[in-house]
Amino acid sequence: MYDTVIIGTGLYGIQAARYYLDIHLDSRLLLLESDDVVGGTWSSKRIYEDFWTQTPVRMAEFSDRPMTPPPEQYYGFFPGKYTTAYLESYVDDHTYSGQTIRDRISFNSYVESITKIQAADTADGANWEITYNGNQKVRTAKLIDATGMTSQPQIPTLPGSSDFKGRTLHHKSFGQS
Repeated sequence: MYDTVIIGTGLYGIQAARYYLDIHLDSRLLLLESDDVVGGTWSSKRIYEDFWTQTPVRMAEFSDRPMTPPPEQYYGFFPGKYTTAYLESYVDDHTYSGQTIRDRISFNSYVESITKIQAADTADGANWEITYNGNQKVRTAKLIDATGMTSQPQIPTLPGSSDFKGRTLHHKSFGQS
């Protein structure tokens, strides 16, 4: 039984974990991440060499830890690899009750269902049951969905797409193509 479970370790999942742990130092917090790296859109698996931010450097950092200005910049914009490195080090550098944020992440954990538990059905204070990776289950009092808008690729069917002979990719796959 966890106090809080966060689904996703992109920007919002990492920040939700940090804010929650700043307030509740000794809480039992778990982050479930379907990939084997943190970062979501900014993960090492999703960026590619020419992937640049659309946000200037001072807007791409968290309030408690400034980002070192990248050496490569164009009007404040910079390659995504610097955000990737920032997030990777961020989860390693934030420690609460002897555990880093990374220590609290369960990687390769694909959430399949979330069930709201009725108050009468629980004695441990759990409000949610999360099933992942087939048969693994966790219960939690609080749940934060930080999966992001681009976690599940949605590729539209366009007129004439059956005639297109090129490769069609969702941006989630760019870094692996």
